[in-house]
Amino acid sequence: MRLSRNDRSSGQPPSTTRGVRLRKVLVAVAATSMTATLVTSSAAFGAATPHRVANVSSNGCSSGSVNLTFWSGVTGINSAVTLFNRTHPGICVNWLNEGPTVFAKLLDAMKTGTGAPDITQFNYSLMYLYERSHYLVNLAQYGANAVQADFPAYAWDNVTYDGGVYAIPQDSGVYALLYNAVLMKKYGLAVPTTWAQMITEGEALQAAHPGVYINDFAPNDSVNVLSGMTQAGARDFVLNGTKLSVGFTSPAAEQYASVWDTLLSKHLVATVPDFSTQWFNEMQNGQLLTVLAQAWAPSYIGSSLDKTLGDWKVAPLPQFSAGQNIGMNGGGSPEAVTSQTKHPKQAAEFDIWLNTSKASLNLLDKPPSGLFPMATTVSASGSFLNQKLPLTGSQQLYRVYENSGPDPGFASGYGPFASYAGSETGNAMDLVAQGRETVKQMFAALQKEFVSYAKQQGFTVGS
Repeated sequence: MRLSRNDRSSGQPPSTTRGVRLRKVLVAVAATSMTATLVTSSAAFGAATPHRVANVSSNGCSSGSVNLTFWSGVTGINSAVTLFNRTHPGICVNWLNEGPTVFAKLLDAMKTGTGAPDITQFNYSLMYLYERSHYLVNLAQYGANAVQADFPAYAWDNVTYDGGVYAIPQDSGVYALLYNAVLMKKYGLAVPTTWAQMITEGEALQAAHPGVYINDFAPNDSVNVLSGMTQAGARDFVLNGTKLSVGFTSPAAEQYASVWDTLLSKHLVATVPDFSTQWFNEMQNGQLLTVLAQAWAPSYIGSSLDKTLGDWKVAPLPQFSAGQNIGMNGGGSPEAVTSQTKHPKQAAEFDIWLNTSKASLNLLDKPPSGLFPMATTVSASGSFLNQKLPLTGSQQLYRVYENSGPDPGFASGYGPFASYAGSETGNAMDLVAQGRETVKQMFAALQKEFVSYAKQQGFTVGS
């Protein structure tokens, strides 16, 4: 689940292609420098999600229990917390949902060394920084390695560092194309299977129905751009040994930019912030026919599109070349035990149980959570894959997400300053949405900026 603008969080990718893992980036870089990077943005790379109301749950606690605080923005996760408390009488977990402020509050608490919860949800893009700043407990000492086989190799790789296990994977943000099937049929449009076809269908739509858009360039959502680059074959940051490469002007990045510059210059796509009131209204009233949607999104979107429930379907992502099946992944969220806890053993027990036990996963893989769980026991189960949602009617939508192709970018982990990169990309996207800059120009500017920033942080930067 992605909770904010710059949080690149969740595909089914194979082995990494980044050479030496990004987590091994220049260990000599000072922790103070990393902390400064953390504070630059209150969220790391990702899609904006709806506001969630703060909530506290401590149901089922027995007297005399060890009390733990758990921060998570997952709707409905309190049901799992309550079950844990009832079945683990020596531990009492109190769930707190801070809504959209959770990441800023967490970063502040981590930096100051006080006020952090015992267990917390956050985004994969912050794993490197949190671990290197010693904000997380190594869960290996509490048996975490015993559940490694419960997760895809790429997911486990994103939470392990130098033999330590610093979080338990929870969910994935794999993408599909969400489209209004009723209106697409009414207008005689085919669901695009390539990005070139997205342009062609958009041109036909705009010619016949001016003001109706085939898709959206959401200026608040840098995850769409940064994940989209990887589908085209680009890599934003690649580390080989101690040499960091920045790839915003690579041929693959230019291919991505060319598609979106065409869509934008011909006014075939809207430029509306996603999950905003305007965005929902345009989807509801027929102005916006398709959107890029991570696996957790349909359950949330459905609560705002009451008049068109059942009209929407999901399809595989359009590809840059016909016949391919390459995915996009916005990342996802793990849960970790913070170094501020006074009860690491009990906190680790809850963390592992939450994301691996059948009892917990049977609750988390259904609405209202909206999760696309990382645990292979869930993602491969018929009860999960056969689910239907009001938004998409009779379609078993998670089968489409499950069959999404691998996203090599997510398999490779995140860059050493993902939070900063996501924030700056999001800021630059505003200029593109306003028509003041093209995507290609934005990438050229970001390339120059990130090369300079990387050198300031002590990296050796090459092509």
